[in-house]
Amino acid sequence: MNLISLFNSHRAIAIGSFASIVARGIQTITILIITGIATRSFTKEEFGLWAILLTFLYSGFAFDFGFRSALTNRLTAMVADSSGKADDYQRDFFLSIFYLQIGIGIVGSILSLIFGNVIPWVQILKVQQLDITGYINSLITIVIIILFLNVSLITSSSGFLAFHEVHIDSLLNAIQWLILLGVFWLTNLNKLFSFKDIVIYFFLTYLIIGLIRILILFVLRKWKFIWIPAVVQFDNVKKISSVSMHFFTLNFSAMIVSTGSTFLAGLIGGLKNAGDFSIIQRLFTVLITIHMAFMAAFTPSFTSEARNGNWKGVLNKLNFNLYFTVPLLFIVFGGLIFICHPLILKLWTGLTFENYSLTGLFALYALFMGWGNTNSILLNSLGLVKSQAVWSFVIAPIFLLFTFYFGKTLGVTGIVLASTLSAFPGMIYFTFYTRNAIKKGRINV
Repeated sequence: MNLISLFNSHRAIAIGSFASIVARGIQTITILIITGIATRSFTKEEFGLWAILLTFLYSGFAFDFGFRSALTNRLTAMVADSSGKADDYQRDFFLSIFYLQIGIGIVGSILSLIFGNVIPWVQILKVQQLDITGYINSLITIVIIILFLNVSLITSSSGFLAFHEVHIDSLLNAIQWLILLGVFWLTNLNKLFSFKDIVIYFFLTYLIIGLIRILILFVLRKWKFIWIPAVVQFDNVKKISSVSMHFFTLNFSAMIVSTGSTFLAGLIGGLKNAGDFSIIQRLFTVLITIHMAFMAAFTPSFTSEARNGNWKGVLNKLNFNLYFTVPLLFIVFGGLIFICHPLILKLWTGLTFENYSLTGLFALYALFMGWGNTNSILLNSLGLVKSQAVWSFVIAPIFLLFTFYFGKTLGVTGIVLASTLSAFPGMIYFTFYTRNAIKKGRINV
């Protein structure tokens, strides 16, 4: 089979992967630019707080209790069964979950208002800068409320991915981050705004763009916002509630182990150390982001081919990603980052930083995550989430124990060591689990 016929046979995946990589590339570049601006504009503690709040942006995806991931799988199956056509049943199912997410957002916002000022953030994050001590509680509360309100809006991705429109979702994501970069740059220009105002404007912009994305989805689908009878909503929610809880356990545990590490760096070493930690972490997050972007287009394909019984095709795509994509990204490019990180950091942030033990552990952790995420994305697309959820639920407290143990003796390096040790067993176990699932033709969507 020549390259042209190979492209034509996998056109949707090729276009989707390319669009997703370009979009994630733009997102990654904008975040790198934002980080470069932040290191030069903010104080050490302001930058540490900014790094933690930025991880909240990704942690916010766990606030949906797993319904977004389950919705993506169910909608993809519906679209496959309807030969790719949009219908009212798909709309009603989507709206049922959408309205549930609005309810979750409202309840979460109310709870944040009630308890936001009670949490002793100054003591938890060892804040020394006086002006930060005066507003840190209110700022964190506002950011968390915005993320809760955004919970229903991120379901737009489910509506695009189910119809194999990764390119549209990717385009909107790219535009979103370009706008966020513009807002961040303008609010930092000539020191016109305070740190608190810059953060609030950034997250409010993120929320507004999320609203626009959901409106675009409904225009393209030619759907209308209608009220779904409560009985129908309850029935639709019930259909995916079990799988959703598995996704939530998986996502929440993953949040603790991955994005939560910057917060833990602040908890163990204070805001200043959290900022330094996040800079090194960001280098390898770039590789993980690119990998996840490339894999995004395979998600609907895995689901569709499995439902059609083409397990050989599923296995071939899995092997391609495990034995080509992962080594290329995490061994070749990860190795280059490890070797050149002092130069990269100097050019990027203006900071002088050299720590080969910390960077080496991050490189190894990224490799483990790349391999594990490849298997996880396939299992998620097949609806086989329960075993992952149980594993993550068990590994999360072990990670926390490792973190506090190694963190006390090794500082922030101990956090990365804890992440690496926690990721290794799951990487091995799910390699065999995934192949067994393919061999037995297991699917739950």
